[in-house]
Amino acid sequence: MRRLSNYVMFAVLATMVVGCANQVPLTGGDKDDIPPGMVLSNPPNNSVEFSSKQVKIEFDEMIQLRNASEIVISPLMEKKPKFTAAGKNLTIQFNEPLKDSVTYTINFGKSLVDLNEGNPLEGFRYTFSTYSNLDTIEMQGLMADAFTSQPRAEALVALYSQSALDSVLPIYVTRTNEQGQFSISGIRAGKYFVRAFDDANRDYTVQPNEDFGFLSEQVLIDSFMDSLVILASSYDDNRPIYTVDYEKNRYPIVVFGRALPGPTFVYGNSSKPVLGDLNESRDSFFMTADPIEDVIVAKSYLANDTIRLSQSKRDAGKDLTLSLSVMNQKVRGNKLLIRSNSVIDSINFSGINLLNDSIPIEIAEATINMRGVIEVYFDSLEAKGLSNLTLKIDSGSVFSGTSTHSAFESTLAIVSNTEMSTVSFVLTDSLEKSERYQVYLVDNQDKMIRYKDVSTRSIEFNNILPGEYKLRVVIDANANGIWNSANYLKLTQPEEVVTFGPFRVEEGWDLLDNTIKLP
Repeated sequence: MRRLSNYVMFAVLATMVVGCANQVPLTGGDKDDIPPGMVLSNPPNNSVEFSSKQVKIEFDEMIQLRNASEIVISPLMEKKPKFTAAGKNLTIQFNEPLKDSVTYTINFGKSLVDLNEGNPLEGFRYTFSTYSNLDTIEMQGLMADAFTSQPRAEALVALYSQSALDSVLPIYVTRTNEQGQFSISGIRAGKYFVRAFDDANRDYTVQPNEDFGFLSEQVLIDSFMDSLVILASSYDDNRPIYTVDYEKNRYPIVVFGRALPGPTFVYGNSSKPVLGDLNESRDSFFMTADPIEDVIVAKSYLANDTIRLSQSKRDAGKDLTLSLSVMNQKVRGNKLLIRSNSVIDSINFSGINLLNDSIPIEIAEATINMRGVIEVYFDSLEAKGLSNLTLKIDSGSVFSGTSTHSAFESTLAIVSNTEMSTVSFVLTDSLEKSERYQVYLVDNQDKMIRYKDVSTRSIEFNNILPGEYKLRVVIDANANGIWNSANYLKLTQPEEVVTFGPFRVEEGWDLLDNTIKLP
């Protein structure tokens, strides 16, 4: 009886525990979002007369190393130390003798994280000196894109003892964070050349295809410096780097690394013109017929660039699946633009239909331009009091070689003239650096809405839809019609770019005579 009673009592207790567990589920508590913290290190951080071959650092929780490539050692070492994370400890094992009379800084970036949640210990540095003093001078600044002013993340910022870049490695280095900010510490007082570049291959050497920025003059660094700004741009040697795309169009597309000033394209042997069209930003040439030679030449007054076409890749776009899209989803005026992903040979006019509900809208004309765009013209829809309509294109109505397309449908909105606005600007430049400007009106996604190449200081854009915009002005100092970026061999800075905004355009309200002060 005693055994039975004990068994019954145990069953009752077990039932009660299970019942309680079902009613009140256990939780894991608040999520840990606190990064690990250093407890101690041996030798201590900021040590002088440092001679140890390894460092051991203890943290207050278990850690792991993630993205060890983010770790930057300044000055550079030929053989990178070995970093080992185990439990709460990090061991740094040096693989080469340390230099005499040098302050070293190991910047871990975001590579040190806790084991459970991966919270990074951002900005952690271990610093030591191999002589009796600790160099403590620090330089801070920002790296931004010279054209868009957007911050440049993960770029290398470096200090050099001489201006040459192709034969020497930097002395001090760091990398920019996600906001484009950088900081180099442990600098010994002296004069340095400041350079910054992408360094995507982590070789600490600038390459012609890497974006690059620099300070024009050698800088004396003898105390704390901040607010430095380095403007980065692609390399400009007056010979644009190009690639040939064989797959996105029926015929090859030549894509250049930057805009070209008024080029013409001819075949290399016969000098016959190449049939094609340069896009609005002048950085891509769309061929509109099969090439008759393997070599074409892009001629401009800056340089002649020879482009070789691959015979084996030339037919890659022939089997392209044709697709259509509407370029102006919000229709104003009497024109609709339909883009194809390939050059269009012909269209079946009767297969293109505009409908208001189920009522057809008469189309006056449909034409093809050189870059695979169908222009559809009709009477003004605003006058008819319409606010929206439907575009339907029957399958097989648009032809590109042997390629055709499936049925296409899109809903469009009619924009009234009263919804659009005019924006105008006046440029002021007391130094009169230029008599020519390239002006870009861009939206909040940095997409170009309008473009003007002007020699006047009064700029006006009409029929602008409501939204948020910025105005970008290139001070075209050499008046060649394009923005010139930096040249790291000649150490010439990019042409200045001024950004105005963001500003908001409200429906039907004009923004007139906004003053933009140029530097």
